[in-house]
Amino acid sequence: MKFGYHALRWGWQNLSFSTIVDSISKAGFKGFEIICGRGIWGSRGEFLPFGGDKNKVLDILSEKGPELASTYNFGNYIRGVDYNLLGIPRHFWWRWWHIPKMAKFTASLGCKKLIFGGGYPYFKSKEEMEERDYQKMAKLLNQIGKVCNDYGVQVSYHPHPEPHPYTIQTRDQIDKMFQLINPDLVHLALDTGLSVGGIDLIEIIHTYRDRIGHVHFKDYKNGNFLNLGEGAINFPLIVKTLRSVGYDDWIIIEDWYPPVTPRTPSECAENSKRYVEKYLAISGDTF
Repeated sequence: MKFGYHALRWGWQNLSFSTIVDSISKAGFKGFEIICGRGIWGSRGEFLPFGGDKNKVLDILSEKGPELASTYNFGNYIRGVDYNLLGIPRHFWWRWWHIPKMAKFTASLGCKKLIFGGGYPYFKSKEEMEERDYQKMAKLLNQIGKVCNDYGVQVSYHPHPEPHPYTIQTRDQIDKMFQLINPDLVHLALDTGLSVGGIDLIEIIHTYRDRIGHVHFKDYKNGNFLNLGEGAINFPLIVKTLRSVGYDDWIIIEDWYPPVTPRTPSECAENSKRYVEKYLAISGDTF
């Protein structure tokens, strides 16, 4: 199993990519995840480092040491496209330019994972999504998976509940969506934040044991996301369960931003590294 750290902990501060990678490396992690790509009409916080200049990124990775484990995109367009005057150009923009560019950039860095967030909450009405809405989302995700797989990049879809909600939040919604998603094209990105919505993490690991493609760790207690080991989530049990179902890939620690702590991002990364060493890692793990 491999443990890495998320550059998201530095938020959208004006820090250089080099500074963030250097801090993660000094904390002792050998892998990390970055936000990749731009959202529809340039949503905040989404970027390609150095405008997608892979050589500059590779130079920094070579100098600083850590491996790019995965890239992440918020995927605000995944809810589907209404074919109106605005929807048509959006559809062609992500389908033929945005997604291929991110997949190509990810692959060019030797990275094999691209994680898509669930998009913003569904605001069509206050009612539950209709069957056709699930069908539309699944179709788009399968298309995204096909595009990225053609570049040798594995796609995982990332549901998440309140207080950081995406379109797919509940266990029922996850089950409905993944019944429609092609397992050969799109995997499940498991985030421990699902427990905030009352989802049994151990049970969902067993249910989706063959479909988990990526894992995010964040801690939570009493309405707040916290640094690893400071909340109520039983990470040793989760790791034990993941090992038992054969998961042997990256777990990215996503200490929350903005933080409920006065500690700096570097201090949080160092604390998480100590927690991993003490409670989660065994001989042969990478971290």
